[in-house]
Amino acid sequence: MHDKLEMIGSSLIQHGKYNDRIYLLDFNPLDLAKLFNRFNELVKKNNYAKIVAKVPENYKNNFINKGYIEEAKIPNYYNGEVDLFFLAKYHELERKKEKEKNKAKQIIQIAKHKRNENSFIIDKTLAYKILDEKDIGNMIELYKRVFKTYPFPIFESDYLKQTMNENIIYFGVFKAGVLIGISACEINYNKSVVEMTDFAVLKNYRGKQISLFLLHKMEAYMRKLQIKKAYTMARSLSYGMNIAFSKMGYNYSGTVINNANISGAIESLNIWHKDL
Repeated sequence: MHDKLEMIGSSLIQHGKYNDRIYLLDFNPLDLAKLFNRFNELVKKNNYAKIVAKVPENYKNNFINKGYIEEAKIPNYYNGEVDLFFLAKYHELERKKEKEKNKAKQIIQIAKHKRNENSFIIDKTLAYKILDEKDIGNMIELYKRVFKTYPFPIFESDYLKQTMNENIIYFGVFKAGVLIGISACEINYNKSVVEMTDFAVLKNYRGKQISLFLLHKMEAYMRKLQIKKAYTMARSLSYGMNIAFSKMGYNYSGTVINNANISGAIESLNIWHKDL
């Protein structure tokens, strides 16, 4: 069901009809020619609507010259020094049209006005911990209640177990022993960067600042690991998540249009980033 991962030389891509895209997740400049050739093959074979590539600044023009456009960036992504760009190429015009564009812009403006309003009061009856393999069953149950679909296989125990043992740390909030909120730090240790991702809070507990609480805990843990840069890709039509990141001092730096299959539809994602 989910899109598959594929190595092209030393570079990593994800592609498939689930998200109807090719996604260059990890780029090695030595693979540049091979990547473009493989992208052409895959688009021709599968009619993918979009290619999105995460590319360092010094290779940005190689993609621009091939018809890619800049959608977003993360300053100081690589070890706190080199900028990263999200570059896109569309093979279907409809995919390029942002849904509810005015609402999306309004959400960004509202979020920006709440920047650094990061004080919050958390329910003292809530408990917090880093999740482990014993929590996987409860994690899947929560994710299924929050998301109809998701761009990565978070509903599968093997995926959660594998990522726990590799580069993702999952954080959980509990009420009376029941898991009510989850988030994840997807860490690239080589680049000293972390994606703050996979936030899910049960409906009855939304609006109670659970995501702010989780984000606060995540940042503290990442600083202990000496990670330099944090970012997120927030659903463009989510007031709560965009406001939460702005409140915690993150900066908006672009929108990746119609990028991922979340909750049953292809959604645009806003990029927010922060130096830790």
